[in-house]
Amino acid sequence: LQAEPTPSVIPALSKIIANDNEDPAISEEAVWCLNVLAHGYDAISVVEFAPILLHRLVSRLPGSTAAAWTIANLAADNPGTRRRLRELGAIDIILTVLQE
Repeated sequence: LQAEPTPSVIPALSKIIANDNEDPAISEEAVWCLNVLAHGYDAISVVEFAPILLHRLVSRLPGSTAAAWTIANLAADNPGTRRRLRELGAIDIILTVLQE
């Protein structure tokens, strides 16, 4: 049995998350799946979809808690992903949302 490499799953999950009209339960589960993939090797792939996670968080869409966790995990695990999140303004956005 040959498994697909994990990064090929990431765009599929991101497509589900980006669709605001998707079933809320499916969207939330897709964000939690990305959260699991946000650790280690796959963090480099996941961080490029941070704008989609930030949109979900700011818009308070289903999965916004999972989106916040995913961004936090990306920021904590790797200096490279943390730098990329800063470039995207993710840290400021999360702090603003948390203070509301």
